Amino acid sequence: DITSVTLDAEILNLLAMVYQKLKEYEHAFGIFEKLYRLYPNNHIIAVNLSECFLKMNNKKEAKKYAMEALSIYSDFPDALKILREVDKNDE
Repeated sequence: DITSVTLDAEILNLLAMVYQKLKEYEHAFGIFEKLYRLYPNNHIIAVNLSECFLKMNNKKEAKKYAMEALSIYSDFPDALKILREVDKNDE
């Protein structure tokens, strides 16, 4: 488990993003979730976790973490984009 080797948030975030690009969402989720527990006030990590949930088709959790990101940074474009996507898919 790479998270036992390094706790550098930037490196772990990038690794999780690579997993997400490779559609290995479970691996990405595991890393994003650990990062979120370590840094709950980081809007970037919250939105990355939100996007991962969206990719796994869990709209409820995607919306929850997008809203969390917006509670930290009220007009964060990435979080707003995810909310639009969730709302569009609910139509």
